[in-house]
Amino acid sequence: MMAMMMAASAILVVTLWGCQSSTPTPTAPRMALRQLQREPVVRIRLASAAQQIRIGGSSKLSVKDHIGRVWLIDMAVVANWSATDTSIKIDGDRITLPDPAVFNATDGTVIRAGKKSYPGAIVLKVRADRRGFDVINHVRLEHYLPGVLDRELYSHWHPQTYQSQAVAARSYAAANLARSKGRHFDLESTQASQVYSGTTGNRKALRAVRVTHGMVLTYDNMVVPAYYSSCSGGAGQDAVVAFPDTTDIAPLRGRDHGVWGQNCPLFRWGPINRNRTLLSHRLAAWGRHNAHSIRDLKDIDWIKISARNSVQRPTKFQVKCAQGNVYELGPELFRYAANFRGPGAPPLSAKVKLPSSYVTTVTDGKQVQFVDGHGFGHGVGLDQFGAEAMARRGHTAPAILSFYYPQSQLVQAY
Repeated sequence: MMAMMMAASAILVVTLWGCQSSTPTPTAPRMALRQLQREPVVRIRLASAAQQIRIGGSSKLSVKDHIGRVWLIDMAVVANWSATDTSIKIDGDRITLPDPAVFNATDGTVIRAGKKSYPGAIVLKVRADRRGFDVINHVRLEHYLPGVLDRELYSHWHPQTYQSQAVAARSYAAANLARSKGRHFDLESTQASQVYSGTTGNRKALRAVRVTHGMVLTYDNMVVPAYYSSCSGGAGQDAVVAFPDTTDIAPLRGRDHGVWGQNCPLFRWGPINRNRTLLSHRLAAWGRHNAHSIRDLKDIDWIKISARNSVQRPTKFQVKCAQGNVYELGPELFRYAANFRGPGAPPLSAKVKLPSSYVTTVTDGKQVQFVDGHGFGHGVGLDQFGAEAMARRGHTAPAILSFYYPQSQLVQAY
């Protein structure tokens, strides 16, 4: 769940991307509340396929070499990867690193990786494809969360908004622990999961995590993967529609969010005009990149919404090509495809990217128009702008969470 600032509108961007598969995926394992009796350590991937990383700290670092010797390092070191040797150089001696290599600050303080500081340990794990190593932060959940809140919310926002976000982010992270078995990391540090900045001095973030220590949302004694986005535009999306590997449960179904989020600059947006031929090429390029049948798209004949959820938010898009074939995409896949940047699809101007899939389509001559747009992000779960408005009107964090995750329970897990 990453947040970033858009220069043009100064709006907080928070978008969980989730599964981008073009075909249905098996329902992911769920985290039972009884499995969360103590604070877990989460593994956050900071970089993928890195070739080199500088690691340091305010105290000595410890690292074991490939034969089990513990090296104490009193300076910043550079770890290098090559196909034949993953190593660091200490006082002129090059030592081969184990896989994984675990760096710790000997005094228990923060450790630097690249340009940022992190609590916990830094782990280097050689990728299975041998293209470099992944850089992973092993960190206690309560020490991880402030670095998420620092990036997800504006610093001037209400403490109750921060507390709502703390519970949602903790629940999301904890639920994902059950989904990451067999992998060497649990979450990304980007908007592919939750944006994470490492250590922070943000007092609101630190206090919100402290006040809500160990609190998670549950449903049927299972931890709720509490998705959230910047602004739903007034109507929530069903999680199982946006993220097909998610279990369909009451707290994650779309509902009417009203106008709580109307202070979001993108609560309503459009029209956005896209050249029909260029959009055809972009959708096909996304299809080739993701092994989806829409790769064969030549020319768009029309695009229409073929299904909506209970609050009238689109859940399926159909794209008909001039040759007669009809391709069907879920709302988030359609948004990813329309905004795709990659082989055969050059970067788009921010002005023509689709902020959400809560939109109406009109095919007109050489253009496809996206009109009556609402919201920013996938629209599942908590609406951050809406939560802030509720907090400003006197609603507490439990009330905000109950509104956006109906039928969930707020419990003390540890």
